[in-house]
Amino acid sequence: MVCREIRSRMEEVCRKKAGMQAQLQQESRSGITAGRYLDCRNFVSRLDRELADARKELRKQEKKVQMLGSQLKQQYIAKKSLVNLKSTHAGMHKRQMETELQKSSDELVLLRKGGRI
Repeated sequence: MVCREIRSRMEEVCRKKAGMQAQLQQESRSGITAGRYLDCRNFVSRLDRELADARKELRKQEKKVQMLGSQLKQQYIAKKSLVNLKSTHAGMHKRQMETELQKSSDELVLLRKGGRI
């Protein structure tokens, strides 16, 4: 979201810069005062600084997104490991309970037949 806004702002600055440069070029052909020329050049320079600042901010935000993505991936892996561990332990518990139930059933059958345990 933030990266998209920064890119949008960068595109707007590029459009303004291109428009100003085209206007400056056109006016310089027809004759332009020194003051107007300096104002236009200063405006273009300011746009260049804004563009450089926006690029820095974009890189900063992209690094932040990459870091958060990496953290999310690590958390996903940890959750997946816990789910697998839970599943494994549930299977082991189920087998243990079945074994104990079978043992109890066998003992009960022996007792009914009058046998010894």
